[in-house]
Amino acid sequence: MKSGRKNAGKRAVDIGMTVLLLCLMAYPATGETLHEWFGVAMTALLILHHILNRRWYVSIFKGSYNAYRVVTLVVNTLLLASIALTALCGMAMSAHAVPFLYGFLPVSFARRVHLSLSYWSFVLMAVHLGLHIPALSRALRWKRGVKIAVAAVLGAAACCGVWAFFKNGIPNYLFFRAAFAFFDSGKPGVLVFAEQLSIMLLFAYLGAVCAFLLLKKRRSRGRPVLPTAVVFLLSLCLLSGCGAPQTEPAAPATTPAVTASDTTASTEPQKGETAMLQMTIQNTPVAVQWESNDAVRALQALCENGPLTVKMSMYGGFEQVGPLGQTLPHRDVQTVTNPGDIVLYAGSQLVVFYGSNSWAYTRLGHITDQSDAQLQTLLGKGDVVITLTAAE
Repeated sequence: MKSGRKNAGKRAVDIGMTVLLLCLMAYPATGETLHEWFGVAMTALLILHHILNRRWYVSIFKGSYNAYRVVTLVVNTLLLASIALTALCGMAMSAHAVPFLYGFLPVSFARRVHLSLSYWSFVLMAVHLGLHIPALSRALRWKRGVKIAVAAVLGAAACCGVWAFFKNGIPNYLFFRAAFAFFDSGKPGVLVFAEQLSIMLLFAYLGAVCAFLLLKKRRSRGRPVLPTAVVFLLSLCLLSGCGAPQTEPAAPATTPAVTASDTTASTEPQKGETAMLQMTIQNTPVAVQWESNDAVRALQALCENGPLTVKMSMYGGFEQVGPLGQTLPHRDVQTVTNPGDIVLYAGSQLVVFYGSNSWAYTRLGHITDQSDAQLQTLLGKGDVVITLTAAE
């Protein structure tokens, strides 16, 4: 009876972690505050999961290893390291759940690592689930017809997952090709969850196929089993890496850093055009000292036929980021930003700072009539809408 309750508790924790993982990856549908609290809950369940399965650590050093056990150990180890680092970096950027931990790691570093490793955690946990499907089918005593039906459903979902995997540019996140997560703010929440679920089922399917192949070969005498494990791991890496590289690479690391308030004759013309564009954040007009460069002139041209509305999203606890819908002329320079700075990232993303960061941007302007505290109130309380209007 006691063993049954313990197993039921383990299953409940596993289901809870799976649901929370989907919620964490559906950030556009949940928002920053819920995302942080989901992360706290995920961390708590992860700790509980390892307490309930603590005998696994002892078993690592016992018995012989076949290919299936090697693959499982590698995936589990990478998953533990990935989730732990994701959680630590998330805490270093927290503005709601654990704000007292904000900045214990450099925020720009934490943001980049958190973005990449969160997707690695997602992929590895899905593979981890797939590797356990053979044991689940045995425990539930699935009949042949049920196994075929489950395989067909997973296969169909995996096909959708391949499409969603590349459509959402996930390879760019996995391999540190993107410094920001780019979201379609108009996408319905249900579709966001459906895409994430299909991607999870894709990698669960790959894990299950690998597990069945390895276990089948283990039961076949005289057949090699290690090559299958190697092929699986290589296939996983190739699938993750087959994404188009960023079309707008960041400036080289050797570019000297400047502050966003500096003016450098070799890279940007002097400031001076204060009334090129009018900016409103939510319903609050703000005064902006605009740069005099091609990026600002292109932005002004976008507004000539009417106001440009940009749906912004809080990011990292120090900035608001939103898509412009097209790529503008840009010349990225490694920049240390200050509260009130307005920059262009990757040629197509408008970024307004209420904190500080260091990255390669094209400078657009600076808000001049708001204090740091006012900017925090205006930009640091949730997602905002910015409206740009051509000056008359």
